[in-house]
Parts: sequence; C-alpha cells; structure tokens
Amino acid sequence: MGGYRDRSTASLLMIEGYAPEGSKDQQYLRSRVRASLVRDYLIAKFALTPQSTGVMPLGRESAGSPTGAVWDGVALAIFDEAKPKK
Repeated sequence: MGGYRDRSTASLLMIEGYAPEGSKDQQYLRSRVRASLVRDYLIAKFALTPQSTGVMPLGRESAGSPTGAVWDGVALAIFDEAKPKK
C-alpha cells in the first residue's frame, strides 16, 4: 500500500470481489461482501479517502486471473489519472 499512498490523490483504488460458488445472486452478494470488508479495512488501516476507494463485485468472472482459473477472493486494481503528453 506504500506505493499506492504516494499516488492516492490522483488515483482510484478498486477492490474486486470474487465468489465462484452458489447461484448468480449468491455469487454477487458474496463477492460484494468480500470487497466491502476489504475496502473498510484498507480505509481504516491506511487512512484512505472513501471517495477514491470503491468495490466491484464480480461473482465468478475472473478473466485474466494469474492462474487462468476461477478466482475466489479479492483483487486490488489501481487506476491512475492519465498524465498529459508533452
């Protein structure tokens, strides 16, 4: 998180939640709860601003996962503000 905190004023942190088991509704709810718990923890632990920290419940969808398999847990995604080219 140290590297993110240096850039946090110009970036957005998204916590993606994944939960592969159950119906689509259950996957959505579980993945949202997982992401929300991690978001709350990161905001409290690292004094992040809630306005620049969000959640994305993705159920079992895990395109591009490191192992190519279904993901079960959370992932962090940082979106930096684009710098104008000179």
